Parts: sequence; structure tokens; C-alpha cells
Amino acid sequence: MLPVRFAEWCYMLRRQLWIVESSTHLAIHARMKRGHRVASPRRIVDLDCENPCLTENRVLCCGASGCGTLVGELEIGLRMPMQTGGSGTSRRARRNDPGRRDRIIDTCLDVIAEVGVAGASYRRIAEAADVPLGSMTYHFSGVDNLLHEAFTRFAGSVAERFEHRMEQARNVDSACDAVVSFILEDVFGDQRDLVLTHELYTLSARNPSFREITTSWMGRSRVALERHFDSRTARILDALIEGLTIHQALDSGQRDPAEVEFAIRRMVEEGT
Repeated sequence: MLPVRFAEWCYMLRRQLWIVESSTHLAIHARMKRGHRVASPRRIVDLDCENPCLTENRVLCCGASGCGTLVGELEIGLRMPMQTGGSGTSRRARRNDPGRRDRIIDTCLDVIAEVGVAGASYRRIAEAADVPLGSMTYHFSGVDNLLHEAFTRFAGSVAERFEHRMEQARNVDSACDAVVSFILEDVFGDQRDLVLTHELYTLSARNPSFREITTSWMGRSRVALERHFDSRTARILDALIEGLTIHQALDSGQRDPAEVEFAIRRMVEEGT
């Protein structure tokens, strides 16, 4: 069988593998399917080989003259002694981390809020979440998949806060107060959420696959508004909220709270 490169070999075995190589040693460990024990990194063999190749479970040293020198057998799933890092936390304990996926998603949002979508690389998010880089590819199929999960969570959390405010309102007057409070406290009062909102807007404008998130978000907002307003007024109010959000993000001046309340009540009065 001809040697196959590492990525092809991983695909054949349908499991994720990481290979660490240098001019002096080759080491490999495997992450099995979720719920299975993960092997610790294990040195297979010491060698002077700068271009190792893999065929099934064999490690070959490839040079200018071709491949063919068998230098080691691949051993997967071996249980290694527990290792302790400088912080005193065992690697085994770090691997047994059921909340890791959620932490990566939350950290992704923090990184986006700090450096934007353009700066939110896999490596940067992994470092901020304090997880191995391999965990990123284990839990997510790619950066777009992680961004989609993160922005879905963000949009859902903002929609839930808005729905809660509208549920607490008992009439049109208190519903107007709820909308004003949402804009002044939840939108204007949180710079992180303001930045994330516009990062999502920009991404959705370029990438249709993210538009389903904004469409769902707007739909939930309108349903919440329609608890107290007719559908036409609900759509206009939703657009007004979005417009005020954009102005707040782009204008260096402070928005007058009385102006926000005036706009909301004027819109409602004209709608009725």
C-alpha cells in the first residue's frame, strides 16, 4: 500500500488524530469518539527523519529516494500515567471537561467583542478558553461553524431578555416603557453586546448562511412586540430599535433618553 499523508489517513479511520513531528522524534495521540478515553501523547520512536509518512498503522521515514524504512508501529488508545502541570491540575482532569464546548462558544464571543470576527482565529480562541487547539476541531467542523454557534447563542440571549421585558408589561403604556428600558439599558448600556450586534450584522450582510440568525432574531422581537401592538406597529418599532442601535454604535455623542422615549411613543401613537 502506498503511503498516504496524514489528513487522508485520518479520514480513512474516521477519527481525529494529531501528529507532532520534528527532526529528532515523532509522537502521536488520538482522540476517539466522544465518550471514549483519549490517549495521552506517546512517543513512538526516536529517529532522524524530517519527513515521516503513515501507512495504516505504520510509521515510515521518507526521503529523496522514496519511502520504505519502517521506524515504528502506531499505538492508539494507550492509557498513560497521569501528568501534572505547573498549576497542579492533571491533564486527565482537564480532558474530563464536560463544559468545554460551551466555554469555547462563550470565549469566542469575548474574543469577537475584543478583536472582531476578522481577528477571531481558532488559535486565539483556544488560548483565551485555555483549551488545546485540537479541542476546536473536535467540537466544531470549522471557524464558520463556531461563529454560527456563537452568534446563535448571542442572538438568542438578547431575544430572551427582550421577550422577558415584554412579558412583564401589562398594557400599551407599560409596553412602551419596556421598549425604552430595553434600548437604554440592554442596548445602550452594554458596549460588548453593541459590538457583537454589529459584528453579526456585518457578517450576515456578507454571508447568507448567517442571515438565518438575524431573521430568527427579528422574528422573535416582532412576536414579542405583537403582544401589545398591531403587526404593522411592531415591525416599525423593531426597525426603530435597530436604527437607534446603529446610531449608538456610530455616534460619539450621548443619546438623550428623553429623545428615545419620545420616538417610541410617537411611533405608537401614529400607529394607533
